[in-house]
Amino acid sequence: MYVLPEERVEYEFEAYPGLEVSLRVSPIPLGDWLAWTAMGTEEGEAEERLRARYGRFVELAQPRWNLPEEPDVDGLMHQPFQMVAGLMTAWSNSIAEVPVPLARRSNGIATSAATSRRSSKRPS
Repeated sequence: MYVLPEERVEYEFEAYPGLEVSLRVSPIPLGDWLAWTAMGTEEGEAEERLRARYGRFVELAQPRWNLPEEPDVDGLMHQPFQMVAGLMTAWSNSIAEVPVPLARRSNGIATSAATSRRSSKRPS
């Protein structure tokens, strides 16, 4: 049985020189990603909805960073909004950049080259 390898992307921030953030971008189950993108649209208190969305983000992306706070929901809540929003947007976009599957000939040789993922990104 094939097991998908974990893939992480390193992010850099022009506004925060020296900040190092790494997020898991694969494997992220489609259903989990779709549920995460829909979070925050339901009824309820804004802070509760944000904490739930941030908690799910932490669960899926498994952040690692060189900040003094832990990379958990409370740690995210202590960071600048622009940084967190940019990171979530960049993460979501990174997940969408999946390599194209290779078509195979009957002899098992790939007919085209796979797309490779960049290892470092800058959130907008």
